[in-house]
Order: sequence, then C-alpha cells, then structure tokens
Amino acid sequence: MTDSQKPRPTQTVEAALAGALEQALEQIEQMRGMFDDGDGQIEEALHEGRKALDLYAARNP
Repeated sequence: MTDSQKPRPTQTVEAALAGALEQALEQIEQMRGMFDDGDGQIEEALHEGRKALDLYAARNP
C-alpha cells in the first residue's frame, strides 16, 4: 500500500473502501480485453462496482 492509498486519520472506512474500489475498477477496465468474458461475469462485476461507487457518491456529496 502506498502512502496515497493509506487512509487518512479522518477518512471514514467507507471512503477508504470507495477509493480502493475505484482503483480496482480502473485496473480491471485496463485489463478487460485480456480475458474472455463469455459468461459476462467481468462486465457484471464492473457494473455492480460502478453502482456501488455511484451510491456512495450520492450519499457523500
């Protein structure tokens, strides 16, 4: 974990998780074409992750 990824003392667990999820989604997006997604599970995971980030953003303006 780099210093920029470490939670700040005032950062909530939810904010730390949202940040980690955002980074994971970005990495998955970059690797997307490297793996077969014939069953749609990668796309579904990306969709669910984006929905979770949208929900977090809506509740934490």
